[in-house]
Amino acid sequence: MPANPTGSYSQPDIMLPNTTTNPVAVNISAAYIPVGTTVTVSVIPQYGSATNVNTTLSGVLESSTGSANVNLSTQYSNVITAQATYTLQTAMYYEGEKIEKVRVASTTGKESETVYITESGKEIKSKELILAGLLK
Repeated sequence: MPANPTGSYSQPDIMLPNTTTNPVAVNISAAYIPVGTTVTVSVIPQYGSATNVNTTLSGVLESSTGSANVNLSTQYSNVITAQATYTLQTAMYYEGEKIEKVRVASTTGKESETVYITESGKEIKSKELILAGLLK
């Protein structure tokens, strides 16, 4: 993996040999996402349909892992993303509505994105909650 991955089709971060056989293991590591949370690993080929494979985090809260066996296009570039959604264990409110879940998503070469989801399904990006003084 390069020091500054791009996660783009035009400039692949990793070139797999033509002899690569599917499925390929994608290893996930997480910190402060509850153990037992399901992570959805998506493979989005440059051409064709995306596929999703789930894995469950194991370990401890501070450091957990999972592994998903995915099929990659051997003819075109692929972008791999990982996303986990879990229920908050602590009561948190925004504009009078209870925040129920958190979704963390990551793509190679990009910063993770955290979104908080209220009971009604409204999605609030973490930056909004930081500005409101609810997060540090």
